[in-house]
Amino acid sequence: MKTPREWAEAHLNWTYDDWSSVLWTDETWVEDGRHSRE
Repeated sequence: MKTPREWAEAHLNWTYDDWSSVLWTDETWVEDGRHSRE
């Protein structure tokens, strides 16, 4: 398992397109002043 620093260094040069393909499972959505998780 990588340390947070190792992970950050490995992803330092990722482009917007690289990050757009990542599925973020911990995202919180805010709509109409309410928080929800999807």
